[in-house]
Amino acid sequence: MQSIQDFIHPSDVDFFAEDEKITIEPNFNMEAVTFISGTLGPFKTLQKTEVPLWLAVELKQKRKCNIVIPSWLTVNQLEEKYERESAKNTNEPFEVMNYYYMEIAAQLLEYAADDFENVGKVRRLIEDIWTSRTTRIRKQMEENINAEDSSSFRLGNLASMELKTISPILTQTISQFRALSDHMTRNS
Repeated sequence: MQSIQDFIHPSDVDFFAEDEKITIEPNFNMEAVTFISGTLGPFKTLQKTEVPLWLAVELKQKRKCNIVIPSWLTVNQLEEKYERESAKNTNEPFEVMNYYYMEIAAQLLEYAADDFENVGKVRRLIEDIWTSRTTRIRKQMEENINAEDSSSFRLGNLASMELKTISPILTQTISQFRALSDHMTRNS
């Protein structure tokens, strides 16, 4: 039987994230453009407009716009998220983050670093949040696996890259639990 990992590659996750809307300030004028996914624009110099991440990055690379960094990706917001996240106990719910926060941050940090107020600090905070969350995920999984009743556990508010990172371990663990359960059922 094939697993989800056989169908979804990390680059697929990036692809899905590229449809997330980002605000840009174009430095050109152009009428609205219709794509299969919808109409974008019109584009007017310095008039903010929302476009998919893929188009924002493309226009930024061609120096046709500045990207308005999402509020959740500012130093203040990231510091608050990190403080709340790192203060939590292992089994407390994770902070709600943009589902594609890692993918969007990676794209914007690579292609729009000059649009950030403090790019170094943002990069560090994203890494700190990632480390804090993945450490808590690992600990939570270990605690639940080692618990007396480990038939189920909940991992809520995880982001796409976090899910992609743990899915091989999680699916392997679930398979082992099923095999163990089947073995115990047959032998009882």
